[in-house]
Amino acid sequence: MPQKYKFIIVAAVVLMLLGASALLYHTKVPVREAPDFTLTDLEGNTFNLSDFRGTTVIVDFMATWCNPCRAMTENLKSFHDKNLEIVIISIDIDTTESNEELGNFKSHYNASWIFAIDKEGISKKYGVVAIPKTVIVNPSGEITFSHTG
Repeated sequence: MPQKYKFIIVAAVVLMLLGASALLYHTKVPVREAPDFTLTDLEGNTFNLSDFRGTTVIVDFMATWCNPCRAMTENLKSFHDKNLEIVIISIDIDTTESNEELGNFKSHYNASWIFAIDKEGISKKYGVVAIPKTVIVNPSGEITFSHTG
């Protein structure tokens, strides 16, 4: 299936997952280059966003104590189970949380995607002012969708 169609399908599914609240907090963004970042995941692997060029990436800004983030994690789990070729990166914006706390959260949801704590201020680069915030980065490395709530 061509990348263009995969992206359209991903965007449509994410919109459905977000539900009616998407109408309230959806930010129509002009297509722009996604700021690259480097993070270390819970397993100790260091990665860059740019490592995933050629693949659609969902960046999920969240915190373990955030109830809407928990609901989003359940939705992402259902989505990811059916779309393993899509990369999901959940970034905990609460830097006071430990890797153990985030790891317990990940285990609770039986999530198999990347989780990391934002110790580098990535959320500021992406304009996160509330969570959950979901950003879709297309295979060319451009932000094509952003949603808060």
